[in-house]
Amino acid sequence: MAILVGLINATLDLTRIEAGRIEITPVPTALAPLLDDCLRSVEPLRADDVSFDCRIAPELPSMDVDAEKLRQIVINLLGNAVKFTERGQIALRACCHGDRVEVEVADSGIGIPADKLEAIFEEFEQ
Repeated sequence: MAILVGLINATLDLTRIEAGRIEITPVPTALAPLLDDCLRSVEPLRADDVSFDCRIAPELPSMDVDAEKLRQIVINLLGNAVKFTERGQIALRACCHGDRVEVEVADSGIGIPADKLEAIFEEFEQ
């Protein structure tokens, strides 16, 4: 049942994005635990020959963010890394740069072909 509800919510989110009516609900959020939770969510899905390298800076602040949307974005990035990395490493890094926080997901997977880089942010591209 929870999977069906998640699928319905994702479809509704996509509809709202297309209509330009996505709602952001920022709340004070401790970033380090949220990112750690994202990593723990996808960790069981990784192949045996894949290791995780998690480097979350201890000084990450709490920020006003839409925690569920941030969680969805990070889990999607980590999920893609798990999906396309058969062996090697997946890294999750988060650090502060002045008043900004940078979150990075990197992997040693197959990568994106150079001729597809321009299209990856277009609608419905894989």
